[in-house]
Amino acid sequence: MGIPIERCFRTLGATDLDDDAFAALLATFRQHYAAAAESHIRLYPGIAALLAALKAQQRQTGIVSSKKTAILRANCEQLGISAHIDVFIGSDTVQHYKPHPEGIRLALAALDGDPATALYIGDATTDIEMGHAAGVKTCAVTWGAHDKAALAASAPDFVVEDVAALQRLLLA
Repeated sequence: MGIPIERCFRTLGATDLDDDAFAALLATFRQHYAAAAESHIRLYPGIAALLAALKAQQRQTGIVSSKKTAILRANCEQLGISAHIDVFIGSDTVQHYKPHPEGIRLALAALDGDPATALYIGDATTDIEMGHAAGVKTCAVTWGAHDKAALAASAPDFVVEDVAALQRLLLA
């Protein structure tokens, strides 16, 4: 879950809009997103089972996302995984977006977690950069936003190419 739309829309060309027009653009996007989310958001095969296995082992999990917290929670509810997630950190929870480490630090604080034993998993180079900045180990998954070469260039501690490899890493 990448760059917040408030930032990315400005970068993609909405630079000439005044604040009211930009707010209207965001509202329209969010309406379309809400209407399309139910039929377009899917979990990668094996993720639900992996999250259930982590929960069964009493492992704590969290999501740090560029989505607003309410949307993030709604997506996880729709996907049937919210019961397996201990903390949700959305873009409206932080003052600094990825790759700033604030989101991971807030998640760790909410979980009473130790950076030395935490692992941040992401599919984008900004995820890996954020993990490094937060002082946690990082794992890049190659089936999302960025390809393996770009992810490897960001120097994650681990790179996994499928959910089975992620499961082996996490449940070892």
